[in-house]
Order: sequence, then C-alpha cells, then structure tokens
Amino acid sequence: MASLQQDKCTECSTNITEPHKDKSSKLKLCYECTEIHESSALSNDDIMQKVGECEPLNEIISTFLPNIDTNPWLVMEIHDAVYVEVGLNLSIERTDLFALLLTHFNKN
Repeated sequence: MASLQQDKCTECSTNITEPHKDKSSKLKLCYECTEIHESSALSNDDIMQKVGECEPLNEIISTFLPNIDTNPWLVMEIHDAVYVEVGLNLSIERTDLFALLLTHFNKN
C-alpha cells in the first residue's frame, strides 16, 4: 500500500492540506502562516495606517473607551480584532508593533 506524503508547514509543522499557490517558493506554509508571512511584509506604519482607517474597528475601540481603565485591551484581543476587522493576521512576535497597537487601542 502506497503512503501519502503530506507536506508540513515550514514555520509551524502543521500538515498542509491545500496545494501551494507559489510553486517557486522554497517556503511551505499553511494558510495561517501564509497570512502572517504576508502581513510581515508590511511596515508598522502601514499597519497602523490600515488600523486607523478602519471605521468599524475604530467604532469598536470607541465603544470600550469608558471602561478602558478597568478593562484595557490585551494583545490577543487586539490581534483578533485586527484580524477580523482589517483582515491582517499579525505575528504576536512583533512586539514593537503591538506596543503601538496597545497605545492606540487603550488611548494611552
């Protein structure tokens, strides 16, 4: 019986279920790592501009401002909000970016 060899993601070792879009790339990335890889090409300024221009996200931020002293935004909440509203899957390892985002979300 022949065994099926499934590619693994270069970054996280997850099995890759879909064929690669870019056959010339040496990186083999799962869907989530592909999104993170694509957003990593954007500068902090580019991302902050996209966040600042996203009206639905800024409405959400404004909704939570009255309770910001007792219930500030956390990094994972910011990550998820940016992913859902802006469509960017950001790497949590970008600490300099998340410092800017924490300031923006918590209006410090």
